[in-house]
Amino acid sequence: MPLVDKVIWQIETHLDEPLTLELLADRVCVNVHHMCRAFQLRTGHSVMGYTRARRLAKAAQAIADGERDLIQVALTAGYGSHAAFTRAFSAAFGVAPSAVREAEDLTFDMMEPIAMDQTKPIPIAAPEIRTHDAFRVTGFATDVKNRDIAAVPGLWQQFAARLDEFGPYPSETFGVSFAMTEDGDFSYLAGMQSAAQPKGAAQVEVPAGRYAVFTHKGHIADLPPFYAAIWDHGVSDHGLTPAYTPEFERYGDDFDAIKGYGRVEIWIPLADAT
Repeated sequence: MPLVDKVIWQIETHLDEPLTLELLADRVCVNVHHMCRAFQLRTGHSVMGYTRARRLAKAAQAIADGERDLIQVALTAGYGSHAAFTRAFSAAFGVAPSAVREAEDLTFDMMEPIAMDQTKPIPIAAPEIRTHDAFRVTGFATDVKNRDIAAVPGLWQQFAARLDEFGPYPSETFGVSFAMTEDGDFSYLAGMQSAAQPKGAAQVEVPAGRYAVFTHKGHIADLPPFYAAIWDHGVSDHGLTPAYTPEFERYGDDFDAIKGYGRVEIWIPLADAT
């Protein structure tokens, strides 16, 4: 079963119980970083954000079905007080819990359970295990939240338009994902190894280490689902444990940036073997 399906199953079958990222990660046998990255890439939600939304949806349904004890509903939803529950409920649905109880006809959008994926997983070939020295990438960066990568293509265009400011034309360029949060958000930098630092450019240090290198061949538009598949089952299927350090895409001479076709290497950092 893919990793994200295991997480969904754990959440849905233990929704009324105390759940933490550490507990869920332990139950699905991966580290917290791996779980959060996989879940956000496939669903667009953070693990705990989804859990809170599902608990509030269940609470709203209980109140609509006639449950009168709002304190008990709040406790079941994981809130320590009626006030905290009311604030969260109102922020999610735009109405207070009491309004749901008193209204005869009130509807609003609630988080439904995410269906476990019934489609055949994207096959992921075994990665090459390589080491890489530490290096620095200079380019332009943006924050990626809620799996919204709409700004990334423009980031590459900005970098290409000012390429001459970075030095000689590079034989390879890099897309670096770093500063991941437990919500699954991260920062992304498009750039190259360069001693120069043009105005507005940013830098990120990629540490030395062992990496699992997955190779994508085809159009760049197919890269996001390939990335999600790597984290959902590609890493786990090969018994690998990712590290909480920057991961990167490497674009070499065999990638056609104009047409968007070619070979892209995805370098996933690995935790030290124990």
